[in-house]
Amino acid sequence: MFVLKRYWPTRNNKKLSLRQSQKNVDCQFEKFVEAQGERPLLVIKERDVGLFSLFLQVINTLLCKEEQSLQCDVVVDFSGHQAYFTGTNTWDECFESLNGLDSSVEVSLRRVQKHYGRRVKQMRFWDLFGSIYRVDSGLFWSASYYPLFNSTSAEHHISHKQIPTDSDRQRANKVIGRYIKVNRGLLEKRDAFVADHFKGKRVIGVQFRGTDARHDSRRTIPSYERFHRVIRDEISNIDSDTDVVIFVASDEQAFVDDIRGQFHNVVSAEVLRDEGGVVEGRGPRKWLMPNFIERDRKGALEGVMLDYLLLCRSQVLIHNFGGLTNAVLLTEPEIKSVLISEGYLEPFTKN
Repeated sequence: MFVLKRYWPTRNNKKLSLRQSQKNVDCQFEKFVEAQGERPLLVIKERDVGLFSLFLQVINTLLCKEEQSLQCDVVVDFSGHQAYFTGTNTWDECFESLNGLDSSVEVSLRRVQKHYGRRVKQMRFWDLFGSIYRVDSGLFWSASYYPLFNSTSAEHHISHKQIPTDSDRQRANKVIGRYIKVNRGLLEKRDAFVADHFKGKRVIGVQFRGTDARHDSRRTIPSYERFHRVIRDEISNIDSDTDVVIFVASDEQAFVDDIRGQFHNVVSAEVLRDEGGVVEGRGPRKWLMPNFIERDRKGALEGVMLDYLLLCRSQVLIHNFGGLTNAVLLTEPEIKSVLISEGYLEPFTKN
């Protein structure tokens, strides 16, 4: 097994060295394009993070595949080391297969799962080193936000801690349009909600990220009152003859109720949210996660997908940033982004 002996600086990870780890990590795609006799298969595996952090992982992999002309097939297999797992591939519960590959890759997926299981304790190194694991000359897997296929892959990545640029949004929209198709059942629920609440109206999307993020030392969560002020400012800039609806999405039911109490014509999807009590939970690998997901993983998964699909129908998105917001902005590059943030986000720099 080839072991990476140096670090590649990226715009997301600064001055990282394998000497920082407890032991070397066997990572590197290792000239997969030179494999003989078959088209390599790359399997995207899960980390213990939220659904739309995993979504960004898929986007960054596809951006490298397209923009670096990587000749491989890509499939997604999200199993039990993330909070939304209910017994079947979580990606398949939300989206269609990227390449239409199904039973033909089952043997490969089982081999990858075995290989992955022996290395899951290295999870905290995957993003640091962009690890790509080689099962054999035709089979690879990755579980990193920022997969490093080669020394220039970092130039193609979109950060999880920066508001995406207009260029990033256009690039991501292109691969989303080509590869990522939402399952029909979810689209039907979205379409019914849109017909009932959005038709003929200007939609202001409001997304508040709270719950376990309040316990993240990297973040400071803005007050509800700050959202009130920004929403009022946005409404004041809209022609008085325009019919406006506010669609609010949040992991906190208290925030949804608060916005309903402050404004007229507020709607929200009937989805699972935190309703008080202990908000901080832990995923399978003990990483921070909203506690309410444990009550009903399948219901929580459908809820966050509906919020995503409906926020994608807004013309303006007021938010304090998170994986869900990032996914919406990447999916629909024409949506106006209005950020309410304190700390956490990094200034954009490009190497």
